[in-house]
Amino acid sequence: MEKKRKRLIVAKYNENVDWINRLRNDFEIIVYNKENNLPPDSLEFAKNEYYIDGIKWIDLPNIGREAQTYLFHIIENFDDLRDLEVFTQGNPFDHTAEIITKIKNIRQQILSNTYNEKLTFLSDKIFN
Repeated sequence: MEKKRKRLIVAKYNENVDWINRLRNDFEIIVYNKENNLPPDSLEFAKNEYYIDGIKWIDLPNIGREAQTYLFHIIENFDDLRDLEVFTQGNPFDHTAEIITKIKNIRQQILSNTYNEKLTFLSDKIFN
């Protein structure tokens, strides 16, 4: 069976992201850190990649909210996107209390080839 590549993308500003450790065995994880005082016009952020406990961190200027982070990731990794890319804020629990369970369920469906969606919203409160 072909191995499915999975990656969790976290847009972090001032949140505690310790919860990502519960997914570290299931996903490659990248945390885009906007809590770093980089000037908004800084182009040096792409060179500031580092690892903390095996998780990749990349500093970005604090502009554009999480949508800018997601778009940046897609553009920078366009030729190397994973079979599953999960995008989330640093604190997704305000939107979905059971986010970790939902992510793990989708991961399991991907691995068993029973997942057919191209886009899934993980939030319980999409329109609120």
